[in-house]
Amino acid sequence: MSQQQGAALLRAGFRRVLRVHRDKLPPPMKVMGDAYARQEFKAWGQATVNQQQWAEFEGQWRRYCDALLGVADSPAATSGDIQDDILSSMSEEQKAQLAKLREALTT
Repeated sequence: MSQQQGAALLRAGFRRVLRVHRDKLPPPMKVMGDAYARQEFKAWGQATVNQQQWAEFEGQWRRYCDALLGVADSPAATSGDIQDDILSSMSEEQKAQLAKLREALTT
């Protein structure tokens, strides 16, 4: 994939996330979600990644959008839980960030 193709795919994915946020999230969550997505997509736009890493990044965001849209074949759309294979592939830093998010949501 060329650099231009990668940038176009990154922009398209980012626009999709923003559209889903606009259509499905209440304003406070939209603001938080947009800021997080902007940070993540910007970091990926500046990073050097291989095809496998890009596929994982794109796939996770696609599943996130599907879950918000309530797509029937999206596991997150029905359970809201993080799948075990995804959880086991997370770094300790990611797991700590997830724990902080869960704590913030329950308080």
